[in-house]
Amino acid sequence: MRYSMQRMIERKIADDLRRLASTYKVLTILGPRQAGKSTIAKTLFGNYGFVNLEDSAIRREAEEDPKGFLINHPAPLSSMRYSDVLLL
Repeated sequence: MRYSMQRMIERKIADDLRRLASTYKVLTILGPRQAGKSTIAKTLFGNYGFVNLEDSAIRREAEEDPKGFLINHPAPLSSMRYSDVLLL
């Protein structure tokens, strides 16, 4: 069963993520597939937009100019496993 973000159970980590976001420029949410990482990022930081690196055109843009990509896309990134160049 899929739940909308409006029905998402408030995660205990949400308060920690909000606090950390006020201190750090970059946060990384790690966890197993389908655990809700993207959902909580969209819920807490959705005002920044959302970038999914599963899209090959977006991934190519990130790999060609990582610094420029991050400047132009100050948004939660999903599927970092596809382009680890942004973590360097």
